Amino acid sequence: MRSSTSLSGEDVARVGLPDTPSSPALSAILLTASILAASVCLTEGTRRSTFCPARCHCNDADFTVSCADAGFEVVPLTLNPMVKEITLPRNNIVNIDSTFGVYAHVEALDVSFNKIAKLGSRGLELKELRRLDISYNLVTLVEKDAFEGLESLTHLILKKNSISELPSNVFTPLHSLKVLDLSHNKISTISSGAFHGLTNLERLVLRSNALRHIPTDSFIYLASVRVLDLGSNALSMVDESAFYHLSQLEELSLDQCALSQVHADAFVGVSSLKKLNMQNNNLLVFPRAISRLAELEELNVGGNLMPKISTNDLKQLRKLKRLHLTRSESLERIEEDAFRHTPELEELWMEFNMQLEHLPSTLLNHLRQLRKVSLRGNGLKYIHPELLPVDQLESFDVSKNPLVCNCSLTWLWRHMAQRPHEYHNSSAVRCHGPSHLHMDFLKSLNDVQLNCQGESGRGILAVALTSAAVFCLVSVVLFLTWRRRISDARTGTIIKDLDTSPVKYASYDNHKYPYIIQPHPYTTLQGHHQLTQLPGPGAIPIEPCYATLNPNTLQSYLMSLNGTLPVDTSNRAYQTLSCHTASSRAPSDPGYETIGRSNGDLSQHQRRQHQQHQQHSQHEPLLQQQQQQQQQQQQGQQQVQQGQPQPPTYLSLIYV
Repeated sequence: MRSSTSLSGEDVARVGLPDTPSSPALSAILLTASILAASVCLTEGTRRSTFCPARCHCNDADFTVSCADAGFEVVPLTLNPMVKEITLPRNNIVNIDSTFGVYAHVEALDVSFNKIAKLGSRGLELKELRRLDISYNLVTLVEKDAFEGLESLTHLILKKNSISELPSNVFTPLHSLKVLDLSHNKISTISSGAFHGLTNLERLVLRSNALRHIPTDSFIYLASVRVLDLGSNALSMVDESAFYHLSQLEELSLDQCALSQVHADAFVGVSSLKKLNMQNNNLLVFPRAISRLAELEELNVGGNLMPKISTNDLKQLRKLKRLHLTRSESLERIEEDAFRHTPELEELWMEFNMQLEHLPSTLLNHLRQLRKVSLRGNGLKYIHPELLPVDQLESFDVSKNPLVCNCSLTWLWRHMAQRPHEYHNSSAVRCHGPSHLHMDFLKSLNDVQLNCQGESGRGILAVALTSAAVFCLVSVVLFLTWRRRISDARTGTIIKDLDTSPVKYASYDNHKYPYIIQPHPYTTLQGHHQLTQLPGPGAIPIEPCYATLNPNTLQSYLMSLNGTLPVDTSNRAYQTLSCHTASSRAPSDPGYETIGRSNGDLSQHQRRQHQQHQQHSQHEPLLQQQQQQQQQQQQGQQQVQQGQPQPPTYLSLIYV
């Protein structure tokens, strides 16, 4: 019997290998595979321990390393030397000077949210670096040569630091820089040569600093800048030609700057400006300087103190496409033609203007390109059906207004019912009134709740009453116009033309009856005519005489100076002067006198006679006066017979 002994080499081979024929070629293949596998494992382990520190994520395919929140106090030096992107945010790194020299191929470096306090001279000489983010650090000092050797840098982010000043030539080496973000620092001083060398800069952000005036002199090297953000600085005013050197400027932000004054020529030199943000300032009127920006496409002037937007404010902005008028506490009125000269307007944002309670129904009639409108959060109680061109709009919002839900909102109620998915926030419109519908959704109401039938009946009654009132008013106006024409045509006293006598009877002035004699401008009635030939109602036939036409009643009366005088609308009084026949003599009133050849001007002798007659006429009997009158008439006839013809004189008594 065999005893148990150790296995021979042949047995070992049989146990460790499959039962296959043995050959030298197979052994060589197996040995080579084992060596390769061991090499791979060794290389991977070495790479893991040598190039990518713990708590970092490395991608050798893209040559990127991310060590966010790794707790590093210094920059790791064991990364892949070929790395192109290094991200080290939220660590405790204090210094980056001369620590990245071993990574000559890096193109993007992010050391944001660390504790870096200084950017020393030549601290980063990375010729291939394109993007550098040092935001949210403690940087207070930027030395003159801090960016030396960064000739390929295009983006420099220095926001949220404590930089207080920018010395001259600090950015001179950055010939390729396109974006410079210095926002949220403490910059109060910018030297005139600070931006020297930035010949390719396109975007400059100086928001939220301590600037008290616009650094116009510093912009002299920034002819290529297209975007400038000066928002949230205590500027208070914009001087003349403040942006004159920025000839390529397209976007300008001056929001939250406490601006109260803008010079009329503030934007001279920036005729290419397309976007302007002046939101949340202290402007009391719409700046005239804005009206000169003919290329402007987007404007934000919300949050100011302007009480109205007038027709001329936007008159020159014919290319305007987007307008923002939000949160303007003082905005109460927008004139009917305010948008007449902005035919390209596509978006209108008028939100949260609580004093804005009314909008003209034709305000948006001329805006054929309008696509979006937001009237959210204003003080509108009613929205006219013709205000919003809903058929051409992609969306509109009228929510959060104190709307009174009645038949005037039927148009909105119907549109929401027909197109429930098109109006976004407008579908959430709630009723502010009447009280029984308070806070109800408009879309949930019906026509009975909207009281359309009652409104319709009241509307018909209102139209009828209005029409009747207009008809009555027009009738009264036409009647008064006709009366006025009749009065104008018949004003003046009708005085008979005595062809055979130069004597005229007229009243004279005294303290009781202040009348003067003036030439009569109207055709008079011949002696053989009857008064019935005068136009107008109420004329009555009387003996041919000097008669007065009352302009109010269109009737004629024989009246004396001590009677009641007819007066027209021009405060003129008219008085009967004399009659022609023996039976129709001059009125027996002491206020009458035979004047003789009067054409309105009395001689001194006649005036003396006038005064004497006034003193004694009350004591003379009526017969004596008539005899004197007859004598004067005979004298006048004799003068006529002697070849002294007298032209007819027409006199009227005018109240003065």
